[in-house]
Amino acid sequence: MNKLVSIAAISSYLLFATASFSQNNTGALEKPVILAQTNQLVPVYRWWNPNDKDWITLRAGEIEDWKLGSWGYRDKQYSFSCSLTPLANSVAIYRWFQPNDKDWITITKDEIPDTKMYQLGYQSKTFQCYVSRTPLSNGVSVYRWFQPSDKDWINLPEGSVPEYQLGRWGYQDKTFQFYAWP
Repeated sequence: MNKLVSIAAISSYLLFATASFSQNNTGALEKPVILAQTNQLVPVYRWWNPNDKDWITLRAGEIEDWKLGSWGYRDKQYSFSCSLTPLANSVAIYRWFQPNDKDWITITKDEIPDTKMYQLGYQSKTFQCYVSRTPLSNGVSVYRWFQPSDKDWINLPEGSVPEYQLGRWGYQDKTFQFYAWP
């Protein structure tokens, strides 16, 4: 599959899916709800692989640190926390791998149909955890950014990396994904 067509197709699909979600939302914020107790939460980290120019988002214990290091990942940084059990207003997030580009993407359940992900060359769908569809007390908004020159996706909580820095790195197409615990 042509890598440029694949990336363009997924970018278009993600922008359409986000617009569809926004049209269904009334725009009114619901009262923040605490979905999980602190002891139910697990940390989520992002890792950088300079050789593949790729970020991967992983919850604690998903892949052992030594193994990620052997694959060339480094610069482990805390991102947000999530729940391993489903809760009210929660949605599952999954990690997918694109072997031709050596790219990982994290998306919410049904954000993109599995058949579409397979058509785009992604495989190895892996459950990560549950996050919230609605705002949380003291929660964070998590966004996905896309870097077109190296075809990379990154998931970041609001304010964790300044937007001007992401722009300098070539990231664009900021898209809201979900709410999580800081």
